Amino acid sequence: MHDLAAPEGMTGGRTTGKFLLRAVTGTGRPAASRTREGERMSYDTWVELPERGVVALEGGEARSFLQGLITNDIGLISPSRSIYGALLTPQGGFLHDFLIADLDGVLLLDCDAGRIPDLVRRLGMYRLRADVRIDDRSDRWQVLAVWPASGNPGAARPWLGGVVFTDPRHAALGDRAIVPTDLSAHDPPGQERASAEQYAARRIRLGIPDGAADLIATRERPLEAGFDRLNGVSFEKGCYVGQEVTARMKYRQLVRRHLVAVDFEGPPPPHGTPVMSGRVEVGEIRSGIRGRAMAMLRRDRMEDGRLTANGLPIAPRPPEWMTEGAEPER
Repeated sequence: MHDLAAPEGMTGGRTTGKFLLRAVTGTGRPAASRTREGERMSYDTWVELPERGVVALEGGEARSFLQGLITNDIGLISPSRSIYGALLTPQGGFLHDFLIADLDGVLLLDCDAGRIPDLVRRLGMYRLRADVRIDDRSDRWQVLAVWPASGNPGAARPWLGGVVFTDPRHAALGDRAIVPTDLSAHDPPGQERASAEQYAARRIRLGIPDGAADLIATRERPLEAGFDRLNGVSFEKGCYVGQEVTARMKYRQLVRRHLVAVDFEGPPPPHGTPVMSGRVEVGEIRSGIRGRAMAMLRRDRMEDGRLTANGLPIAPRPPEWMTEGAEPER
């Protein structure tokens, strides 16, 4: 599960030599304040994630504002630590997930670019008179994935005029970086460039969900997608929107479905294809690649040997990070 090699079949032009990375300012000049030794390193592989955007929260009450809204503990965030979290409905339904990092006191949310207007709108509904500004900064910041990971999940540090952090969900996903959109093209952030599709394949092979691709907003719950096992839910912090339902599902073991990887032969069934056990619908296919897809399945059918999608036999493969220490179903 912790193999950091690039996904099988990955292609991409390998650059010549070993690049040393420079931090840059908005003008493209080296940033003297960000040229510590920890920044001068090269990753094996890098990829731009154009489907990701950046929302910034700043102001004297930005942290307390977000603490009362999202599933994880904002108190954990520092310049050296990032977190994963989600925004829910009051009924505990999934709305948005994001990675959060601190850069010079500003909270930067790495989130689904296509749904940023909805995220900003929903956060704004709770702002009232709080001293917090919520802005889409995707025109200034871009999101990269780079690997192998440089630390434990969540470990963060300044990098290239922005911030880089080991994915707080799982270190096998590598590092994520939020960096200026006008980085110098002369110093690639890694030796080999991959595609966003290849990065998605890496995620799916690890059985790790992507909220935008794998969850239906308002209909599904974070624990069904394993957010608690991916370091995305705090059960020690105070109240947040949807907390009561989430805690009840945890402590009363009310999770009846799980988003898991499933294996099959050939190309993936289309997104939304029903998963059948005989004539009974027991789940639904979500994002996929050749030979593997994510699927939302009933827990009581995980070991059913008759599962099909569009007539194609499929086999659930719950990942190690989900099954380690899992509670038995009641």
